[in-house]
Amino acid sequence: MNKYIKQFIEKYKNLLADEDFTSLYRKAYKEMTGYPYIGSLTQIFLDLDIDPLDYMSKIPTGYLAGAAVKSVDIPDHITSIGMNAFNECKSLTSITIPDSVTSIGEWAFKDCSSLTGVVIGSSVATIGREAFCNCRGLTSIEIPSGVTSIEGSVFYNCYSLTSVAIPDSVTSIRNMAFCKCSSLTSIEIPNSVTTIGDNAFGDCSGLTSIEIPNNVTTIGGAAFGDCSGLQNITIPDSVTSIGYATFSGCSSLTNINFKGTTS
Repeated sequence: MNKYIKQFIEKYKNLLADEDFTSLYRKAYKEMTGYPYIGSLTQIFLDLDIDPLDYMSKIPTGYLAGAAVKSVDIPDHITSIGMNAFNECKSLTSITIPDSVTSIGEWAFKDCSSLTGVVIGSSVATIGREAFCNCRGLTSIEIPSGVTSIEGSVFYNCYSLTSVAIPDSVTSIRNMAFCKCSSLTSIEIPNSVTTIGDNAFGDCSGLTSIEIPNNVTTIGGAAFGDCSGLQNITIPDSVTSIGYATFSGCSSLTNINFKGTTS
């Protein structure tokens, strides 16, 4: 532990109620040497029985990145979770995101390989790309009704994921959003969706059938590539564009009912 920083924090911790904690946090971080992640500073605070979240409204970038934490209590005054906030917290098993939070940053929980349960608060409207990428223990997820776009690679390689609830607020499923979610056997795409991106469901080998809703106009390249268990698919007449190799590697596919046009 950086002894100078520990002394710095102990000197000022009694003033925390009167001082701008975020400014103190940043000042201490600037003084640190040999700590590549802001998460290291967070751990110093926690070792001193100081929870920085008691003094913040937003969880900063890299807050606990790489830390060996098993659980985190996010208080209900927090409004956002920054990029990489809990990236590579490989011992983290569950997280509850309160209703006060409106956004989850890119890579926020990436590589949290032990994470099995996530509760996302109802006010979340934005979930950044790769936010839950490589969360290989995650089994189910319910996306809040305020989310309009499922961003790129947000659940990439979550290969234990068996259940996903997509609300009818979502209009786009972006590139590689559910790629390599091999335990998904079915997924209901709501009628609100108009765009399915490249590799959105690529290598979801457990999928056996898929129903494309009537408002989809674009299906990206390899959107269902290597879905080796996929047997049946119906494409509505709303679809005007289908990308390259959309069903490449779908070795079990026997029936495509296509009613649209291509461009």
